[in-house]
Amino acid sequence: RSPYTTHDLISILLNLPIELKQAMYVEGGPDAQLYINTGKKEFEFLGSYSSGSFEHDENNVAWPLPNVLGIQRTTRED
Repeated sequence: RSPYTTHDLISILLNLPIELKQAMYVEGGPDAQLYINTGKKEFEFLGSYSSGSFEHDENNVAWPLPNVLGIQRTTRED
């Protein structure tokens, strides 16, 4: 896993086939995480150290989360 620039991350998200309407960019680093639970599958992606002064990809523990953003599928308005 490698960190993406803000511009690259935005491009990746907008090109997903999920009709994304809004996104919010927040801090990265080891406490940045993505957790997905679909009911059938579960994924956990952990942040890494990429500050330039202490770069490594050895974070293997989920940190306590100060903020959580949730998403929920909505129905289409055709």
